[in-house]
Amino acid sequence: MGRKKKATVNSDAVSGSKMKEQIVTGANSSSNRILECWIVSVNDDLVDVVPVESTPATKHQQASSDDDGGWKVVTKKSKDKAWRGSISGNPFKIIWEKLKLVKKALKQVHSQEFTSITSKIDKARDELTSVQQSLAQEPDLLELQEKEKICTLNLKKWLSIEESALRQKARIQWLKLGDSTEKFSTLLVLYSEQGQKLDDMKDIRGEFVKFYSSLLGSRSTELESIDLPTVRNGPQVSVQHMAYKKLMGMHTKVYWRRIVCNNKASPRSLFIVWLMLSKKLVTVEVLRKWQVQCDMLCVFCQRFEESIDHLFFGCQFTQAVWQRVLNKLGCMRNVTDHNKEVDCAARISRRKSDKAKVYCMLFAEYIYAVWLQRNDRRFGRNHLDENMLFKQILFRVAIRCSDVQRLLLL
Repeated sequence: MGRKKKATVNSDAVSGSKMKEQIVTGANSSSNRILECWIVSVNDDLVDVVPVESTPATKHQQASSDDDGGWKVVTKKSKDKAWRGSISGNPFKIIWEKLKLVKKALKQVHSQEFTSITSKIDKARDELTSVQQSLAQEPDLLELQEKEKICTLNLKKWLSIEESALRQKARIQWLKLGDSTEKFSTLLVLYSEQGQKLDDMKDIRGEFVKFYSSLLGSRSTELESIDLPTVRNGPQVSVQHMAYKKLMGMHTKVYWRRIVCNNKASPRSLFIVWLMLSKKLVTVEVLRKWQVQCDMLCVFCQRFEESIDHLFFGCQFTQAVWQRVLNKLGCMRNVTDHNKEVDCAARISRRKSDKAKVYCMLFAEYIYAVWLQRNDRRFGRNHLDENMLFKQILFRVAIRCSDVQRLLLL
C-alpha cells in the first residue's frame, strides 16, 4: 500500500497511499477521546476508517459506559453508509463526499442521542435524589451505594454535555456578532466632554490621551516626605473600621469558637451546635420561663425535666448513643456531663489531626441528630432507636469527610 503519509500531502501522492488524520469524536462522558484513523484509498474507490490508538477509559468512565453505551459518535450502520458507499471521481473528491456523508450521519446521531438534554438532566437528577433518599434509610446497603455512584456519573455526564453545547452556542453567537459589527470597528466620530464633535483623527487621539491622563493621574515632580510619628504609631484604624467596631460592640471570644469555625460538618448541624453552645435552643426549660404550658419531661427517658444539659449528655438514651460514637472513634472513656463534654470538644478542636477533625464533625452531627429526633418525638413523628440514630450520625459524617478520615469510621 506504500508508505504512511499525512492527510495534508500533495495530490500526486494521494492515490494508492494511506493518509493519516485525527478525528475528534467527542468520545466518552468525562474526556474527549481522539481516535487516530487511517483513511485508505484504493483503486475500487473504497474508503474505510480503522481506529489504531485510543486513550484507555478509567474505572468510572467504564461504569458510565456500561450503563448507557457511551457517547455514540457514529454507529456501525452510519459508518458503513458513510464510508462504504461507491463514489466515483478523484481521491480528494471521494474524501470530500465521504466527509459530507459523515457530517450528515453525525447530525442524525446528535438528533437521536443529544436532544432534550434538559429533560434528561432532570431525569438523572430525580433518579439520584430517589437513590439518595433510599440510601438515607439503608446506608449500609452496597447495592444502593453502587447505584448512587452510577447515577452521579450519569448526571455529571449530561451536565458536561449541556455545558459543552452552551459553550458552542455562545461561541457561534459571538462569531456572528463579531462579523456583524466588523464594519463599525473603525472609530470615525467622537464627542469631547464639552460636547464638541471631533472628526479629525488627530483630535480624536488627543481626546483619548487627555481622558486617560486624567483617569490615571499625572506624574509628580516631587514626593512628600514620610511622616515619622505616624509610622512609629503603627497601623492606623480607618473611619469605616471604627464605625464597624462601634456597631458591633466589644465582645469577648468564647472558648468553644473553634468547634463551629473549624468544622466541616453540615451547615445545619453547625447552626444547631452554635445555638446549643450559646444556650439559645428552645427546650422545655426555656418554654417554662416563657410561661408556655407543655409536657416538661424528657421525650427520651420520661424521667427528668428537659433541659440543654440533660437532653444531650444527661439522658440515658443520648448517653448510650454518644458512648457508641466515642467507642467507634477509639476514645475509650465514659460519657461525662454536658460542661465536661463541651470542654473536651473545645480542646480537641484546637488540634489539626484527622482524628480531631472527625471528632468535631461527629460532635456536631450528634447534636443535630439528637435535636431532630427530639423534635420528631415531641411532635409525634417517626421514632428512631439507638442503633438507627448511631448509623445516621456516621453516614452524615462519612459523606463529608475525606477518604483518609473515612478510614477512622470503619
